[in-house]
Amino acid sequence: MAEAVGGIEPLWRVRVGVHVGPVVAGVLGNLQYQYDVCGDSVNIASCMETNDVAGSVTMSPEAWLRVAGLCECESLGHIPVRGKHDIEIFRFTGWKIPPEDIPEAAKDMTGAASVLAA
Repeated sequence: MAEAVGGIEPLWRVRVGVHVGPVVAGVLGNLQYQYDVCGDSVNIASCMETNDVAGSVTMSPEAWLRVAGLCECESLGHIPVRGKHDIEIFRFTGWKIPPEDIPEAAKDMTGAASVLAA
């Protein structure tokens, strides 16, 4: 199945923004429930996402430091973040280790497993 999926062109491409930090999470609504997360960390991750192209994973310096042993990134420079100072953003460019070894390698990195699972 993995080989078949690998040959299919995606119908849509996503951008992913990653930041680490505290969030507030909860369920909203009485009739139709909706789960939501909010907070400064979510806003910064959103800024990471909106400042790159489709098909990319962009992360803050804090997120990059957590996964630096696992992957390669390139700096895209600094972006202004409303209410904050300018933040450098990084684009994921590839793995340093084979993807099948990532779960084992992440056990040795503080916080990396939670970043990879997000």
